[in-house]
Amino acid sequence: MHDAFAELESGEALTLINDHEPKPLFYEMQAEVKEFDDERYEVEQRGVNEFVANLPKK
Repeated sequence: MHDAFAELESGEALTLINDHEPKPLFYEMQAEVKEFDDERYEVEQRGVNEFVANLPKK
């Protein structure tokens, strides 16, 4: 996941679909990846077991 994020251009976002709230990943990215734009991070719950997270790059 980190390699895919590193390949993004500034302003792009990595979209992940997960079966649970990806809050731990948000905190990991916030703490370890300076290019992660935590202010533009979004997550949408589409179903009981479907969460779509957009991880934007500064």
